[in-house]
Amino acid sequence: SADLGRQRPIESEEVFAEKLRAMGERCRPRDLYDIVNLYRRHDFRPHASIVRSVYVEKCESKGVKVFTLADIEESDYREDLEQQWENMLRHQLPALPPLDSFWNELPAPHLWIAHAALRPCCSARPGCCRDR
Repeated sequence: SADLGRQRPIESEEVFAEKLRAMGERCRPRDLYDIVNLYRRHDFRPHASIVRSVYVEKCESKGVKVFTLADIEESDYREDLEQQWENMLRHQLPALPPLDSFWNELPAPHLWIAHAALRPCCSARPGCCRDR
């Protein structure tokens, strides 16, 4: 059939999980920008427990640890991220937001998936804490 060459669309959980893994490994400006923007979009935000599960699977398949917020904050690449924020994003955005506005919001998505690991049933219920 003609559909054999087509790949399935990437689910929002997979996009989010891949960005989290990439941020832990390379700490690039685009990863930070995407994680925070995906988290801010409540209409896009998938179930945290699914993101967490896919994130763990991605890390395991790449043979890397499951990165914590502390790992990212202490990353050897953090200085590069700060230095490259403008250079890597300026040409992609109509108005470049300040790095601090994104860096300071990075704990929120990490807490969101960490909470899901503790209470997965909560993150799957509409109107639950995942929507806050």
